[in-house]
Amino acid sequence: MNLKLVNWSSALCVLLGACTGVDGQPEEDVRALPREIINGTPTPAENSGFVLVSSSAGSCSGTLITNQWVLTAKHCGVTVGSSVWMGSQFSGVNHVVDHPTRDVTIAHLQSPMLMNGSTTAYVRPLRTTPLSVGETAQCYGYGLNTFDSGSGTLRTATLRVGSVSETEYVFDRNESGQVQWKGDSGGTCIDGSGRAVSVASYCWYNGTSREVYSCAVVRSDVVNDWVKQWMDSGVIATVYSGDNFSGTAVAIRFQGTYAMDSACGPALGLGSDHVLGFRPRSIQLADGYQVKIQGWHANPGDTHCAGPSYSQVPITCTNSKNLYDAGCLSGWVYDNVGGAVIVEKVPTPRTDSGVIATVYSGDNFSGKAVAIRSLGKYAMDSWCGPVLGLGSDHVLGFRPRSILLAGGRQAKIQGWHANPGDTHCAGPSYSLVPSTCVNSKNLYDAGCLSGWVYDNVGGAVLVE
Repeated sequence: MNLKLVNWSSALCVLLGACTGVDGQPEEDVRALPREIINGTPTPAENSGFVLVSSSAGSCSGTLITNQWVLTAKHCGVTVGSSVWMGSQFSGVNHVVDHPTRDVTIAHLQSPMLMNGSTTAYVRPLRTTPLSVGETAQCYGYGLNTFDSGSGTLRTATLRVGSVSETEYVFDRNESGQVQWKGDSGGTCIDGSGRAVSVASYCWYNGTSREVYSCAVVRSDVVNDWVKQWMDSGVIATVYSGDNFSGTAVAIRFQGTYAMDSACGPALGLGSDHVLGFRPRSIQLADGYQVKIQGWHANPGDTHCAGPSYSQVPITCTNSKNLYDAGCLSGWVYDNVGGAVIVEKVPTPRTDSGVIATVYSGDNFSGKAVAIRSLGKYAMDSWCGPVLGLGSDHVLGFRPRSILLAGGRQAKIQGWHANPGDTHCAGPSYSLVPSTCVNSKNLYDAGCLSGWVYDNVGGAVLVE
């Protein structure tokens, strides 16, 4: 993958960022084989911290910011499975995070690269203050060595900042004719303190005269906080082998499935980085994430790796309780001899303007959903609708586990604590659901509703 290209027709192109050139062709994002900086000085790739990133879209340059994280350009199209090379070292990409608005991506490597004899200690900091016009930086990349030819050698050049915008620098061609070009996308320039100052993005050129004039790069100080957030706070779950967050701990940074048993990884199509190696006893989750557990209730020695479905772990069973406390997970999950854990984002519930409440059959706004548009009673059981004098449009057909309310609305629940099979449809009164138990918590979390409401075999919901 190359730098995005902008044909030069006038200085106006710099301001607009997309212009037609002398041949009348619009801006294009050209994909080609990796080459070097035009007229750049060759430099060894081994142990340099500058990598060649190859994806199905082509090839780009990139920069190691730790042994296992690469900074590159979003338009390079890096995906899980893309390849990263630094001299003789190779690693695959197992996670990609694209910046929401800038041409920047950070990619996580399946295995760390060795830098200065270590696979854990290397850090390339990002500059946090802007460069000024006229300052220079040392730029690196695997882009073209001429306008249309070259090979995949890492090259470098000292380039000067020609202009500074709110989010970008423009590096001009220097006196030696050196300039970034195709294949340098995602590459960086380094300041005198060794800090990365930029991510290469696009260039202005003249296709007729075969000249490259200058290239725009994303400023590192603009994206530093975003990168740091992922580097420092990227753990979305920590899974422990012991109760009360004790024992072996595995930090999880990426959503997905994680096998409990190492033998089950291949059986479930998972790599070694998605294997826990134990059955979790406690889990801490970052805000906005939830966990599900799948197991196989089998005899000791059974080699089944997964049960038929995943059981969602109630929010009260993470961060504050052990997974096998009463009401968290059934014994079969604990007794399984394989199984897996899924870590995922909590689904975002949605309502339209006419909906005053959405009632869900599952925890965390999951399962069957019924949208409520008018105030009143809604029977939990279809048989109870007629008994309570309600039409079919006021029957849920299930006991709600979570509720999303529009502003200014509240919910009350009425139930009957009865023996299994009891057909009573409603208890003597309604219990108000605390405001903290709707929109953010499950109805049967501690402090929300007493057990009798959950155990009822009829009952109703009142929205008012």
